[in-house]
Amino acid sequence: MGTPLLTEHQAATIGRRKIRNSQITAFLIGGLLLASGLLDWSRWPFGLLLGLVYSNAFEYLTHRVLLHGTTGFLHQGHERHHATWGREDEALYVRFGPPVAVVLLFVGNSIPLILLDRLGAGIGGGALAAFVAYYALYEEFHWRIHMGYLPSWLAWMRKHHFAHHKGGPGKYNVLVPLWDALLDRKPVLKLKSQTPVSKS
Repeated sequence: MGTPLLTEHQAATIGRRKIRNSQITAFLIGGLLLASGLLDWSRWPFGLLLGLVYSNAFEYLTHRVLLHGTTGFLHQGHERHHATWGREDEALYVRFGPPVAVVLLFVGNSIPLILLDRLGAGIGGGALAAFVAYYALYEEFHWRIHMGYLPSWLAWMRKHHFAHHKGGPGKYNVLVPLWDALLDRKPVLKLKSQTPVSKS
């Protein structure tokens, strides 16, 4: 392989800027949507809780289905993320996607909340606030997992995510492996295939 165009430090500096741009975009778009008056805050604690569970499920399903189960633009970017794991330019490919993808992510996820609130749910404000916070934390911790900046008490997070990079089954959640635990569980009991006993 040829000489890399960027040093590891240069790639980390650029990659960190990309993460910050994605987080800033999330806060700006999320803030605009939350301030728009389109979302209801009347049941915000319930919305916040639902938003956290939804965010975790969305992370799992997006990673499993969209990033690993399709061949589109986001899948190709994710393949690059896997291909550069451990290389000097790894930091360039750690974020979810460019700011335009973040805008589409938040607009797309706010539409069902707005519709639910129009039907009287009252959860949209809390749920979207949770989604914004979850996304920002996802970007931060995913970055820290790959760049080695996690505190020791979160070492399990790195081990879990790198098991996915090593090709292990499942492990699609990065932050909290809730949906990994619920949907990727191995059966506790394996029934042996039984062959009928011949009667003689």
